[in-house]
Amino acid sequence: MPNCRSIQPAAWEHARKALVFYFSRRHGIANAEDLAHETITAVLTRDDYQFASEEDFLRVCYGFASRISQSGHRRTRRDSTESLPDDWLAPQCRHVSLNPAEMTILLGEVISAGETKLSTTDWELVRRAGTIDRASLGQELKLGDANNVRVRLFRARKRLARLTGWYKEPAAVESAIKKDNPVRTK
Repeated sequence: MPNCRSIQPAAWEHARKALVFYFSRRHGIANAEDLAHETITAVLTRDDYQFASEEDFLRVCYGFASRISQSGHRRTRRDSTESLPDDWLAPQCRHVSLNPAEMTILLGEVISAGETKLSTTDWELVRRAGTIDRASLGQELKLGDANNVRVRLFRARKRLARLTGWYKEPAAVESAIKKDNPVRTK
């Protein structure tokens, strides 16, 4: 059975010309010669690849070429340096921030809801989460390792968001509430 080393030089040259045509005409890639050489190199480095007959060599080259063509298209798109159109605008901010007076009122409501409606441990966890690392916070509050603290903090923050109205229920839960049809939530 023939392999890459037993193919005649004329067949290699014929494959190179066919691959240049393949890359330049079929896909319209400007660097067709480079991709043809890359394909031939990829086929040549495969010492273990054996063909049923010498006529299969060109088919194998086309198979390798299709994969290299895909990577060539990806490289071309990734490395393109086209400038953006002039009418392209930066994304606009769609939310309005609160003024300092509103922010103070909101923060006061969140703090009072956290102090009164969360457990003492959960409120301490939420309050101190930004100032100390989770492992030492877990040791101080006797909650275990940092992973337990992370989960408990997430749940406490989610509970506080629900209590203050910042949590949006999933669509299935909202529609069930409207229909007075209870749905289980986690």
